[in-house]
Amino acid sequence: MRDVIVLKDVYKVYESPAGNVIALRGINLKVKESEVLCIMGPSGSGKTTMMNIISGVDTPSAGEVRVNSLNLTKMGPEELLEFRRKNIGYIFQNFNLVPTLTALENVMLPRLILGDTLKNAEKVAMNLLRRVGLEGKEHRYPEELSGGEQQRVAVAIALANDPKIIVADEPTGELDIINAENIVKLLLEQKMAGKTIIITTHDPRIARMTERIVLLEDGVIKGEYSPTSISYGFSRPLEETSHEYSIRAFLESRLEELSKELEKLVEALKNGEISPEKFVEDYNKIELLKRAYKDEISRLGVITTKK
Repeated sequence: MRDVIVLKDVYKVYESPAGNVIALRGINLKVKESEVLCIMGPSGSGKTTMMNIISGVDTPSAGEVRVNSLNLTKMGPEELLEFRRKNIGYIFQNFNLVPTLTALENVMLPRLILGDTLKNAEKVAMNLLRRVGLEGKEHRYPEELSGGEQQRVAVAIALANDPKIIVADEPTGELDIINAENIVKLLLEQKMAGKTIIITTHDPRIARMTERIVLLEDGVIKGEYSPTSISYGFSRPLEETSHEYSIRAFLESRLEELSKELEKLVEALKNGEISPEKFVEDYNKIELLKRAYKDEISRLGVITTKK
């Protein structure tokens, strides 16, 4: 399989009045055609920045980015726009839905921009919305949809133009585990059509469904692992324990973050900043994720911390 994405010595520096922020520090990464890659890392590790650079949404401060043999670092804004339209399906964390368009119209829009007929664009959009479980809600506006439903519309939009590369930044963050797994399975189906898929996630259950995991920390790749190589505890060869250690450290740090998120959530409820209904929804979601992280730590043969 050929490499369809190549990042060579990629740096990204953001300037600010408080001083420069280095988001990526010399990233070297190759992604093969039809590969399903997962990028994991704590908040602020540079995951979204890397996704933006791979998809041509942002440009590196230094280094080289090649996608399908095209050198993105030599392209201007108009060339990058055309590249994204024809090659990339991007599922954004914040959905990026047009509020004045219905779910159906939002999904039709990418096809219409590329010159598809109204009739065919509608046919494709209706089918995609059905596949993400939104049949019957095609004519609702974003404000009439829940966060999870908006996320599923965003997935349908990313698939609308039949892109060669799908970039999914936390595509299941607003979904329960059943809908999350269904969405990831839908994305994995695209592999059979020769598409390359890159997913960022905090959820180890989702990461386990991919083919390769890249662990990103402070803008640096700390390790690369096969999900199968972290599935059976410490009974494997000694050389794999360093991989386990890195994964375990990440899982435990995320467990700490989630515990702090719960504390903030309780404070927000006490201060009247969120409704009881929102508190229960978010509390249950965080608790489910904590359980998933504890399960993954246990799968590595490690006694979990008392959280």
